Amino acid sequence: MKSRVFVLCEDKQQQTFVRRILKQLGFENHHLRFAKLPAGKGAGEQFVRKNYPDEVKEYRQKAPANAVSLLVIIDSDLLSLNERHKQLNDELVAKQMVTRQQDEHIPILIPKRNIETWIHYLWGEQVNETDTYPKLKKESDCWTAADKLVSYYRSNLPSTDVPSHLREGVEELKERLPSSS
Repeated sequence: MKSRVFVLCEDKQQQTFVRRILKQLGFENHHLRFAKLPAGKGAGEQFVRKNYPDEVKEYRQKAPANAVSLLVIIDSDLLSLNERHKQLNDELVAKQMVTRQQDEHIPILIPKRNIETWIHYLWGEQVNETDTYPKLKKESDCWTAADKLVSYYRSNLPSTDVPSHLREGVEELKERLPSSS
């Protein structure tokens, strides 16, 4: 049975980036389901947090009988990785749900400050996790960066100068995303 992936993300840029990664990893478009993106600017982070419990519930209902994963991507903005994970856990607890378990196929990618930090790094630029990097002219301009992330996923990240949140994201994918077949 082919694996399916549900994706919960903030905006079109994240969606395009993740779609390219999943495609390069062998997932077919008809095995991907993206949550409908929020309308308006600035609503993405809240959209992910508020919809996370419903997506986890659906994942848990379908996962036992199907090869299903839930990939979540949410910018950390000014928060730490632990603070953003705590927010997501708090959303589950508020709905009287169990927090994400170690054996669940729920990778959570948390770029610091935003996805553009990862994209610019993967393009070979020097970046830090405090500056805000410019939005891309077209969402698909991220494809070469997504392809580079996939090459790191398949081999290894460089040992130095990798943004910490990117390193964590690649590890999340390796540990929690099953293969496409």
